[in-house]
Amino acid sequence: MKALKNKKINYKSTYDRMASNSKTKARMEEDYAKLLLSEMFLTLIEKDGTSVRELAKELHLSPATIQNLKTDGTSIRLETLLKVIKRLGASLKIEKDGKVLATI
Repeated sequence: MKALKNKKINYKSTYDRMASNSKTKARMEEDYAKLLLSEMFLTLIEKDGTSVRELAKELHLSPATIQNLKTDGTSIRLETLLKVIKRLGASLKIEKDGKVLATI
């Protein structure tokens, strides 16, 4: 047991191993951003208490469009994104270097 205590273990997490490749790291960061956005939409829709079908009907969108926002953040037109954000009482903030450039 004493030999194990003195032995230094060089351990890297799965993330650290995968992130050492810049392309893999970029893809992981993009996937994480999509996950955060879909979680945000899921929370906003649940707090609103409106079903996917009701929200889609109200905004003249397909239920699949709303469902995609909730599940995987697939590509969406900016116009549609802004419409959904506004209807859910949220806003979109664009900032760079800690400075807010616009709030929509």
